Amino acid sequence: MRFSWVARYPGSPKLKITRSNPPTEARSREIDGRRSRTNGALSHMALRVARGLFRLWIVGAALFVIAVAAISYSEIKNQFNDIAIQAVLDERKVEHIVPQLCGEARGVAGTDYATNYAAGPGPWDTYAKPNFFDNCWYKMSKFRPLYPEYKDVSDKELSRKLYADHGVPVRDLPNPWVTLGTWASIAVGIPLVVLILGSALIWAFRGFR
Repeated sequence: MRFSWVARYPGSPKLKITRSNPPTEARSREIDGRRSRTNGALSHMALRVARGLFRLWIVGAALFVIAVAAISYSEIKNQFNDIAIQAVLDERKVEHIVPQLCGEARGVAGTDYATNYAAGPGPWDTYAKPNFFDNCWYKMSKFRPLYPEYKDVSDKELSRKLYADHGVPVRDLPNPWVTLGTWASIAVGIPLVVLILGSALIWAFRGFR
């Protein structure tokens, strides 16, 4: 809409004030079109960035999994080997060797027990003079008849008790499946967290659309 009026003042020329029309419909469509093209370009750029970052994430995740596998391989392999060796020993029924204070040892040195864990019972034990608080070593088949008070305790429980009572460290066999699960969760979990955070940032960059 256009309107105008003339103000007359004594001794002054005519003053014409004109108010321009608002933008036409065509002009509005042109502006909307430019905005639409700008938004489309931004959306396309954001999509390209998202695709590029996703490809980068795939490469990084693959390298990370390979690195975790390389680091954890030896540990997991050794734990499975320990389990396999223990299974073979149990199958062959290898006797447990248990400690007892030499000052409280029962039986005959060199026949029933050894004064040295590595050497085993022998004639050299008859000449040995171990300290009272040193550990002497029995095979389970020799220990049982000499210590009948432990008859109701299983070999495994008795072995664990004697080692603990005499301060000899015992290494419990690890569970390799737990170790494998822990490393697998690290290999998968960390890249997944990175993917979630990256997706959230891209979503925010695109205006939560």
